[in-house]
Parts: sequence; structure tokens; C-alpha cells
Amino acid sequence: MKNDLDKLLSRTLFTYFNILFVIFALKIFGINYFGLNSNNTIITNINNFILYWRLEQVWYNFTLFINTYIILAISCNNNTNKMFIYSLSTMPMNIFIRYLKRTFNIPFIFVFTDLLYLFILSLCYIKLIRRDKIHKENIINYFVLTLITIIFQFISLITRNVLITTNNNFVTYFILDIDYFLLLFISYRLYFMKGGTNLWTEVHGSFSDLLISLKTLPKKFQTSYQARKPKETDDELANKIYLILFWLYNFFTVAVVLFIATLNDTFIECIFILSSFWINKGVFGKAFHLKKASTCFVVSSLSYYVLNRLTFKIGISFLIPVILGIALSYITSKIMARKEILYLYRGMPLDKFYELITKVTNNEEHISICKMYYVDKETNIKIAIKFNYSEINIKKIKKKINDNIKELYF
Repeated sequence: MKNDLDKLLSRTLFTYFNILFVIFALKIFGINYFGLNSNNTIITNINNFILYWRLEQVWYNFTLFINTYIILAISCNNNTNKMFIYSLSTMPMNIFIRYLKRTFNIPFIFVFTDLLYLFILSLCYIKLIRRDKIHKENIINYFVLTLITIIFQFISLITRNVLITTNNNFVTYFILDIDYFLLLFISYRLYFMKGGTNLWTEVHGSFSDLLISLKTLPKKFQTSYQARKPKETDDELANKIYLILFWLYNFFTVAVVLFIATLNDTFIECIFILSSFWINKGVFGKAFHLKKASTCFVVSSLSYYVLNRLTFKIGISFLIPVILGIALSYITSKIMARKEILYLYRGMPLDKFYELITKVTNNEEHISICKMYYVDKETNIKIAIKFNYSEINIKKIKKKINDNIKELYF
């Protein structure tokens, strides 16, 4: 379960920031569909309730405490009760600084004073409370985290068409806080799940993996092209027919899903959910697929309909639709895993694989092909190159074996 949660949190951050930068690029090119929706009924009711009971300062102070605690906890590599109490004890000074910001309305100056103040608080905790040395990781963690939050807040303000001012109304702060604090909490959980290590190492590792993927992308396309070259005329014709039908089916399915989303006034939200699902399809294992395309189409349409009804509007949160898309990818992979006695699935354990496949074939080559795909998670293209087959033949071998396994149980 810990590994699942680790991967879920990691993929949420990865997917969200990729989508956010796409939105930011669209905003720069003049596409402006991502502003705040302060007229949402639920948000309006929450706003009216808080203002009626004069609870806005309670919300501001609560979020201020959460922000202070998480930044100090990551900076000091400490999430114990002692850190919680220490963060709570700094609140009077934090509230006073917030009062000065709102009184003088000079946000740019107070951004730097906030950075300096929180940095001093983290150093004081290490030296005076924990009585330890100030390590290089503490300083790096603090500045990397604050840099990430500043960049994120800057991009959020621009995409949401919000001016940098301390005089924004409560609804504006409330909506902006939803994604910010969800992301901050996810980063906090993920950081300490990985053992509270150097934050820069984690960030640098993520960027390195992304750069490596981008550098190897042309080679992957070339390899894919070579592997897709059929060796016989029959293969060429079958490959073309298969690809045409495959893309027509997927285009039709997506078109229907988006049509349903349009009827529910959640078109952009559905794009977010679809994008998150497809980016993470296969990350958690083989995605669920039913026997008949018609049944799969109905279940897909119903799933997206339910998610479109559950999701938040983009005017309130970018992150919630992303989380729903990732959740769909994760849940479908788990459904597939539960069917391990009926199917070979990607990412299955080696012992389960041999237990199942040896019931239907003793062809060593076919077993090796399936092992590379289902256990080692190699691509069809790589397997085709190794065994000198066309990719479509690899798919035929896997399908025939899976069909034979199904016949054992039906």
C-alpha cells in the first residue's frame, strides 16, 4: 500500500505540473479559459457563511499555520509533535506580519520579508530547539521549496487572471488556496514517505528523468517505425486494417465521452480527466479491458459520466480533475490485478505468470515473449526486434495465449 501511495502522489505532482505548464503556455498565447469562477453556488454559500459569522480571519490564520508548519517541517527534516508545537508558537508573530501586509498593501516587499522570516524560524528551531548543526540540506530544502511555491503561485495568479494584491476578497483567496494547499500537503507526505531526504535531489532526479525521456524520444520513434515495418504483405494489410479500426474506435469513444461532458457543462474538466488518465495509463499496471468492445465502450462512457459529475469546475480547481483521472487509471489497474486467475496482466509476479501460462502452452519462445511483456514490462516494439517478428505477430501470440487461458475458466 505504501508503494501504491508513493506512486499515486508522485504521479499526481508530475501530471499536474505538466498540465499546468501547458495551461500557462496557452494563456501566454491568448487562450483565456481558466479564470476564477467566484459565482459557483457552493463557493458562494461557503463565502456567505464565513462572512456572516466573521470567520475569514480564522481561515486566514489556519492556512497560515499549515503553510508555516509544512515549510519548517521540510526545511528542518522534522515532522514530529515538537515541530508542530514550535510552528504553533510562532503564530502570534505570523499574524502580526499578515496584519502589516494587509495594512500597508506592499506585497512585493513582504514576499521577501516572509522568506527571510521563515528562514530564520527554521534556523532557530535547529539551533535552539533541536540543538543540532545546520546542515547543507536544511538550507537547500528551504530555498528549493520556497522557489517552487513562488513559481507555482506566480503561474496560478497569471492563469487565473488575479492581480497581486492584498486587497482581494475572501472568495479569491479561498479558491486559490484549494490547489495550493492540496499540492503542499501532497509534497509534504511524499517527502517524508521517501525518508525526508534532500529535496533538491528529488527535484533534480525528476527533471533528469524527463530530459532523458525527451532525448531518447526520437530514437524511440525510429525504433517504433522500424519495428512496425511488416515483413509480409499479409502483415502489412492486417496492420493497416487494425490501426484504422483501432483509431476509429478510440476517436469515437473519446468523441462520445466529450459530448456527454459538454451536456454536463464539464468539457474542459473532462479534457483534464482524460489527459491524466492517458498520461498514467499503464503506470500502475495493465489497465482494465472488457471482453467486448461494446461493453468496454458503455463502461467507459458511464465512468467518465460519473467523474464529470464528481469533479470540481476548472474555475475552482485544476487539481481535482487531475486526481480523478489518476484515480481512474489506478482503480482500473487494480481491477485487472484481481483477475489474475483469468488473464495475464502487465506487472504480474513471476511465479503467478509461470503458474498460469504453463497450463496453456509449453512453447519456450512464446513463454519468453509473454514474460518480457507481462513480467518485465517491455514494449511490443522491443520484443518484436529481439525475436525478429512484426509487432502485430507479437500481439497475435499474446492474444492467442490469453484466449486459451480464458477458455480454461469459461
